[in-house]
Amino acid sequence: MKAKSLAVAAAMLLSGPALAASPTWVDWTSTTAGTLGSTAVTLSGPVMSLDNGTQYYDNAVATPANTYAGLSPFDVIQVYELGSPLGAQFTLTFGSAVGSLYMSLVSVGNWSQPVRYQFSDPFEVVSSGPNIWGAGAYAVNGDTFTGTEYNGILRISGNFGPSHPLVFSVLDAEGWHGFNVAAVPEPETYAMMLAGLGLVGFMARRRRKA
Repeated sequence: MKAKSLAVAAAMLLSGPALAASPTWVDWTSTTAGTLGSTAVTLSGPVMSLDNGTQYYDNAVATPANTYAGLSPFDVIQVYELGSPLGAQFTLTFGSAVGSLYMSLVSVGNWSQPVRYQFSDPFEVVSSGPNIWGAGAYAVNGDTFTGTEYNGILRISGNFGPSHPLVFSVLDAEGWHGFNVAAVPEPETYAMMLAGLGLVGFMARRRRKA
């Protein structure tokens, strides 16, 4: 492999869009514990329930290709009647470093009761679309997201890990909504990939010399 080709490949890895488009979703074994690849994940917060989410993410009106930006989420942490004057706080902690997070949201808010999510880190809306109960609206005001029957994906910027959990609060009560979280490959993964490319280039040069 030529040095130029190695440089191009390295730049593609570091730029991240292709990898970032296919994050790994947390595979929950309970409402408080799961795994993201080889990374342990824990969740603290109010009492919740767990669903595999298939009927919410992939149905006649909500498909991973549109409402959920092609990211194919699974599993739903279901929350019920949360909210108070101080809100219901969740803390999502990762056992090792991960990059920016993606959050899938299902039916956040309803037509008569908007629901606000307040985040500890900056976020942006990636997608919004219909689901079983229709397609609602959303609004963003600083670190607060408001959904009115919202379904879609948020991207939360940052480098998360054991010392940097994701903290968010649900500020309003409604009957039911749900979420899950995914992450791009760990920062160490990029280093390993680049090291692998370097090794391939080194072996190619040795073969040419031989």
